[in-house]
Amino acid sequence: MKGSGTRKTMPSQPKNVEIRPEEAEKTDLPIEPVDVDYFRILADCILTAFLRYTGMDVALPTADPRLHYVINLYVVTPERIAEINAIHRQVNAITDVITFPAFQWEEGRLCEDITPWLPSAKSEISRITLGEIFICPEQAKIQAVEYGHSLTRELGFLLIHSLLHTFGYDHISLHDTEMMERLQAEIINDLGLGRELSEEEARRFCLTAPLKAHRIAWEVSFIEQDQNETEKKIKSGSVCLIGRPNAGKSTILNALAGQVLAITSYKAQTTRRTIRYVHNTPTAQIIFLDTPGIHRPENMLGELMQTQLNEAIVRSDCVLLVTDCRQKSVPPAERIVIKLAKEEGKPLILALNKVDLVEKTVVLPLIAAYNELADWAGIVPISALHSDGLDILLEEIIRVLPEGRRLLPDDYFTDQTERELVRELVREVLLTELDQEVPHSLDVMVSAFTERFDSADKRIGAKISCDIICDRESHRPIILGRKGKRIRKIGSLARQRCEDMLECPIYLDLQVKVQPGWRNKRGDLQELGYV
Repeated sequence: MKGSGTRKTMPSQPKNVEIRPEEAEKTDLPIEPVDVDYFRILADCILTAFLRYTGMDVALPTADPRLHYVINLYVVTPERIAEINAIHRQVNAITDVITFPAFQWEEGRLCEDITPWLPSAKSEISRITLGEIFICPEQAKIQAVEYGHSLTRELGFLLIHSLLHTFGYDHISLHDTEMMERLQAEIINDLGLGRELSEEEARRFCLTAPLKAHRIAWEVSFIEQDQNETEKKIKSGSVCLIGRPNAGKSTILNALAGQVLAITSYKAQTTRRTIRYVHNTPTAQIIFLDTPGIHRPENMLGELMQTQLNEAIVRSDCVLLVTDCRQKSVPPAERIVIKLAKEEGKPLILALNKVDLVEKTVVLPLIAAYNELADWAGIVPISALHSDGLDILLEEIIRVLPEGRRLLPDDYFTDQTERELVRELVREVLLTELDQEVPHSLDVMVSAFTERFDSADKRIGAKISCDIICDRESHRPIILGRKGKRIRKIGSLARQRCEDMLECPIYLDLQVKVQPGWRNKRGDLQELGYV
């Protein structure tokens, strides 16, 4: 998923500021419904210019002459794009455009085999979806006024920006950003949609521009906000869970969810991605973000994890620092996090975990040490393992969250798919069974996930294949064990965990693959979903 980010294409353009939903009502700009017919013409005009310039449709398989490709383009309201932004980017704000590529691309080069997705010769389906784009014309209109150009040019820019995201261009590194900005400027200039054109002139230009049929086309849908949607105000917002390894962040998350969402281990880097869990009550909606543990980055993977942690602090409405109350002082890494949260103006709550393991008098000096560092919104002793104190912790969190509407549907539970949960369960067993013999150079990738259903559409089985990724050939025999004994045990334990989660029998196949230095290779990290 790609967001619009900061716009740098034109030096004279100000920063694209995302607007919180409750602030949208304060804008004085007249917002009329989007002209449906014209928007379709504009979108076709932009796609024609994009494909003419990039030749991207040539990179796609052409085996079946019937085969064509579509990109789903959804035109949505500010409220709808704010919901999507909150769900997929953990940002409670209205934005202009969000892109969801269907396949793995890197700078216009297809990086995965899409043969399994191609329709068979007998299939009545002759198209493949390349991705989904959600665009908000109302936000585009606000930005067009800010940038001093026509709405048509602004919408055209956003469509080009999202098409580049669809085909693997990004703005993460300086190199990526410069390339994407250059392409955006060149395509829109090649089209001739200049900044000097008025809205009337820009529309006339698009209406008369020649269009050409390509193997890639739009599937445009206009989605209005549900008028029956409740406007009841509640306490809602996101809470960033931060702590050192083995502090108990993931245990808190699992206890609140009532099931395993995040794997737990005493080892560093057990949590490698930000995991989201939504806790709903009649008066509140809390979006918990379980971040990678505080650590010193030693490779590209560690740097990406640290970036996730920093971004979660910035985007959250509250920071929950989870610490082990058995420690004697405040660790330096926690001091850095506290300082960052204070600089961002975030309410800080301290959860002193594992109080069941110490005398209460031992905790008092530690509380005093933390009080010297911040004006805490709350300090709550808890035992996450026994769920003691979690009700009080929730009350403290709800108290500091902003008032607003529900950001996500009531039935939204977590952003972890079953495929991702299987991956994490297998990795948890690996961490437990391998102990200190293999360091944190392992990862797991689910290469196949096939389900079987009965006539009532109930799942009755699944066949799952996982690749265990390690970065040294010497680790392979350690993982396999003598005559394969260890890998069989790992497979058996992981299968049991997965069956409990999926509630059906499964066949689990584990293969060990060596990818030297994968934690420092962008391509490998991209394949594993870290980039």
